[in-house]
Amino acid sequence: MTLQQPIGANGDSDAPKPTRAYRGLVREAKKERTQAAILQAALDLFAERGFEAASVRDISARAGVTHAVIRLHFGTKENLWRSALAYLFKRFYAEMSVDDAGGLERTVRQEIEAFIRRYVRYCARHPEHVRITVQASLQASEGFDWSVDTFVAPGHRAITPLFKRAMADGLLPDVPVMSMIYIISAASQMIFALAGEAKRIYDADVLSPEVVDRHADAICQLLFAAAAEKNKAPQQ
Repeated sequence: MTLQQPIGANGDSDAPKPTRAYRGLVREAKKERTQAAILQAALDLFAERGFEAASVRDISARAGVTHAVIRLHFGTKENLWRSALAYLFKRFYAEMSVDDAGGLERTVRQEIEAFIRRYVRYCARHPEHVRITVQASLQASEGFDWSVDTFVAPGHRAITPLFKRAMADGLLPDVPVMSMIYIISAASQMIFALAGEAKRIYDADVLSPEVVDRHADAICQLLFAAAAEKNKAPQQ
């Protein structure tokens, strides 16, 4: 025996019909899912091929929508690219955000280690991030300047005081902050951007949680070991 939903005399369900507000929420949720699928497909293809080589038709095919749907939501290809970058960095800052209460109780070293671990894990989850930023840098368009000024530079400015304090305290080598930031960025990103190469050479799945965490530990050990050895050396 199966249970069936009761049917009213007029053939319609007795359950209350969705309100206009509910239908609006459903439409909005569907719109957001569609846009997210388009933006992720755009990120993947812009990362793989660069802005010029990635076609809107290929992006629409990857996202499972029509070309017209992309035009409806984003208009031009340039606007799609900007929207994809905004989506990428919104996700980046959300995933890199720190619990302020926890952060206040950390030492400077613990804060840097926590930052590096969050960043390494982010890079492992989103290897397209480094690919698309490198592609954008190589093409150096007006849109590239906008993306750097809007999204990248604020992140550099935010982390700079922490590194300067660590250097002043002797926790990190006293090197230019710009060099320190790009050294950490490259060390955190490249193993995942070159996952296929690492698999071929070392037969390693660099995206596995264990390897990701060991890689983060290795970066921390290398960073702090250099300053520790310098501090142990006898003064001349």
